[in-house]
Amino acid sequence: MIKVFQTRYGKKEGNCFQAALASLFELEFEEVPDFCNIYETEDSEEWYEQFVKWLNLRGFSSLTIEVDDDLG
Repeated sequence: MIKVFQTRYGKKEGNCFQAALASLFELEFEEVPDFCNIYETEDSEEWYEQFVKWLNLRGFSSLTIEVDDDLG
């Protein structure tokens, strides 16, 4: 793993997810799409679908774990 730092900050404008992926996959920052900002709309999960496709091309997949809020 290599350290890659985000270049934009803010709840909607930040690119920490892009930087985290670049770090984990040991890629240059520019090699990772900014999924959250390119594909995000108010009611769309398009960014996640594109992220999963990107992972699949690299031989990986995504796992979602739902947590019961009643567990406190």
